[in-house]
Amino acid sequence: MTKPTTLKTNCPHCKVINEAFSYRHTYTFNDDRRDLDVLWFACNSCQMPISLVIQRLGTHITAVNANRSWTRTTHDGPYRVIAMFPEQPEAGMAPDFTPDNIASFFNQGSRSLESGDFDLAGMGFRKAIDTATKKLIREINPEDLNARLGDTFVKRIEWLHSKGKLTEQIKDWSHIVRLEGNEAAHEEDLYKKEDAAQLQHFTEMFLQYVFTMPRKIQAYRNPSTD
Repeated sequence: MTKPTTLKTNCPHCKVINEAFSYRHTYTFNDDRRDLDVLWFACNSCQMPISLVIQRLGTHITAVNANRSWTRTTHDGPYRVIAMFPEQPEAGMAPDFTPDNIASFFNQGSRSLESGDFDLAGMGFRKAIDTATKKLIREINPEDLNARLGDTFVKRIEWLHSKGKLTEQIKDWSHIVRLEGNEAAHEEDLYKKEDAAQLQHFTEMFLQYVFTMPRKIQAYRNPSTD
């Protein structure tokens, strides 16, 4: 008996985008829900499980006879995916309190990563941090604000580090995203999924450090003002 081979979706456990899941088991209800099958899969990266509830639109074929790949939106032939557990992480969502324009750049990068446009993903993450450095400089409001905003990306990162706005590790991550995002934009070779996923992680950590954490700390110290 042939079985469904793979599921392609975001992993809710290890957070890998558009990962392949290998089929493990099918359960068919024996009550009035006999048109439903539950399919279990395991993430190829972390081996943690995920399940799909499949509605059979025809009564003469069982899900285990489908030698094919599933997606969250599968709705062709005699089957329809109606639920997934745990819910997959929503792609393209910037951390809380990220300014709208910066969040948009991050979200564009994340959606590009999910769709397989890895070069565009790298450019989106680079632009998110590039724009964030300008936002942070405006918040500091030094006397030479215009000159700082006109600095190169690398100089802005170093200046923010010198002012204590970026830790050593966040500074290093910023430079990685800057360099790798530039490579994604200008190199002739196609950018790799693994590299784009790493940039997403670094950029997300950057945004959490400079926007999310300060707001949450502020809300904790002044609960009546949030």
